[in-house]
Amino acid sequence: MLIFGASVVASMSLFCPKILAENEFLKGFVTYEIMSFLIVIVTVTFASVANIHLSISRTQAAIKDATTRKKIEEDFAKPLKDETRSSAWLLFAGLIVCTVDLLVKGQFPKAEFVASLANGVAVLVLITNAVVLYDIYSTVFALVGMDKSSEQPDA
Repeated sequence: MLIFGASVVASMSLFCPKILAENEFLKGFVTYEIMSFLIVIVTVTFASVANIHLSISRTQAAIKDATTRKKIEEDFAKPLKDETRSSAWLLFAGLIVCTVDLLVKGQFPKAEFVASLANGVAVLVLITNAVVLYDIYSTVFALVGMDKSSEQPDA
């Protein structure tokens, strides 16, 4: 999906740069505004990833049998922690890409091709962040559902 999006943005920037370069919304949003937006997303999501890790550790600690706990660690906990960690770092990488994107856009303010490419890259970063956020929050809701289903009512 990311490669396809990058291909579309590159093609549009090469052959029809006005579409992305002269879009009034993108002109106003692909500035410090997008950085503020991405910083909030990264900050909140890193906290959610930390909560996922804590929830997994709490669930593991509740298992008394060492063999079962080790099997769950290998089959479930470690892969899930690795996936959420890589997702969080992908969001951070998007923030860095957007920072470089804005610096390049600011260096060449009159170049239509650069503005088009910069706006397209920013849109790709936003789409990537949306997909990663969906993945992380789906995991959060699944873990919350597991916690609630494992609770035993007091007799």
